Amino acid sequence: MPLRRVRMIDIAEAAGVSRAAVSHVLNDEKSGNVRVSGETAARIREVAQELQFYPSQAARQLAGKRSGIIGTLAKTWFGQTESRALGWLNQLSSGRGFKILTWQTEAHLDALDKFVEECLSWNIDGLVFVAYKYDDVWPLVAKSLARLPWVVSILGNPGIPGGYTVEIDAVDGVWQSVEHCFRKGRRRIVQLLEGRSTQIDIQRYEAFQAAHRKFYGRPDDDQVCFATSGWNADDSDPYRALARELVVDRRADAVLADSDFSVPALVRAWNEFGRNVPDDVSVIGWGNEAIGWGVNPRLTTVDFNFEQIIGTALDLLARLIEVPGQDSPKSVVVKPKLLLRETA
Repeated sequence: MPLRRVRMIDIAEAAGVSRAAVSHVLNDEKSGNVRVSGETAARIREVAQELQFYPSQAARQLAGKRSGIIGTLAKTWFGQTESRALGWLNQLSSGRGFKILTWQTEAHLDALDKFVEECLSWNIDGLVFVAYKYDDVWPLVAKSLARLPWVVSILGNPGIPGGYTVEIDAVDGVWQSVEHCFRKGRRRIVQLLEGRSTQIDIQRYEAFQAAHRKFYGRPDDDQVCFATSGWNADDSDPYRALARELVVDRRADAVLADSDFSVPALVRAWNEFGRNVPDDVSVIGWGNEAIGWGVNPRLTTVDFNFEQIIGTALDLLARLIEVPGQDSPKSVVVKPKLLLRETA
């Protein structure tokens, strides 16, 4: 037989008080005619704990109480960047009194409105959207999420009406990388990107053009290489060809990689045909992903500073929830960190 849910009337009977007194204490009611002494309140809480009482979420919602739940949404949680974001969200949310309701749009775009309805039915306090690449889903996401009370997007700006953003300063990450290569005496940098179809890749492309003009002069057209979109890091042949193209055809002595995912295959390929890292060619990754931690020599990379980004997003969300009328910045930009190791 399933255990019967403990009710407030059960606590009232066990503690020898009225149900109104129990509701006043356990629901943390600040107003009303009920008055409960500190000793009685302590007794009520003690009995509630002994009976293993858990407040009804539905009852709290009807009473207009905060749920303490925030939604988290991404295109997918299977990517390393997104899974790291979810890990930080879980770790930092608990310390701020939030619980998490998680969902992804992958293969479920047609059900996005249903997810929003579920968030509303759970009376969520707000939502964090991981807006990293996948810009193609942003318009639909923006339309659906505009119905929620507070939405803070991280890493990118999907243009949600009434929403807030905590973005990575991709421009600053590129400038740090180019300046470091310049200080190290590198003569010809090639930037590797998947393409120019996403907000963050456009920012990185334009930042490279500007930073290169500042330190080296106007870059040649072949100093930006578009490749790797849809590639598997285990497919060695295309990466072997790309590695040769970068250092032979494009004459790079420094490469700003599209992501950390490409670096292990590129380094292996350069070693195969006698190009040493970092003596012959240096390389700087992007993202400080786990796949790059095993690169030998150790990978210099741009770290997104996830702890600060997500901590800032959660603090912003908490302020919006607690004091809805206060002025809060619509957009916060967090600078990444260039982690200097051995490949550059």
